[in-house]
Amino acid sequence: MIPTSGQNSFTIREVGIRDPAREPLKLIGVRNVQHGKESAMRTRVLNSAALLTLLAIPLAACQSSGAATGAAGGAVAGAVVGGPVGAAVGGIAGAAAGGILTADESTRVRTYVAAQRRPSVQVAEEVVVGQPLPPRVRVYPVPRNVGLQSSYNYTIVNDRTVLVDPRTREIVEIVE
Repeated sequence: MIPTSGQNSFTIREVGIRDPAREPLKLIGVRNVQHGKESAMRTRVLNSAALLTLLAIPLAACQSSGAATGAAGGAVAGAVVGGPVGAAVGGIAGAAAGGILTADESTRVRTYVAAQRRPSVQVAEEVVVGQPLPPRVRVYPVPRNVGLQSSYNYTIVNDRTVLVDPRTREIVEIVE
């Protein structure tokens, strides 16, 4: 049996007596053998993934906040890749990536920040959620009257408004 790089293998049937003095043995037949269990499993997983994706799209569209949408999408993607454990990890990661502000809160933050006319600080590092701001970057508090559920600081880095955790100085959301 000669394995290939794919999921198939080939069975080779040889006939005759091998004699080095004579011409080499001739290949009589090659038969392609499918690995039935692996092929069926792949089909089942892909069908399940497609079904979960189709079911999750309307559910994610009904969610009101970015975090909930991210959590739903992350959980579905995680479940497809890693089963129940993948769903839990994907849900947490999706909530973090989905954002912490609703669309209405994002609009209020953008309006407030634009009215404040704070300067943009240029940094060499990439602006990424979860990364702390450099110490030289000044942050400003978001007042309670903006109407956010939690208290955050904000600043403008590389011409992008970012929300910052006041205790850790980590970027929690990039407000687009």
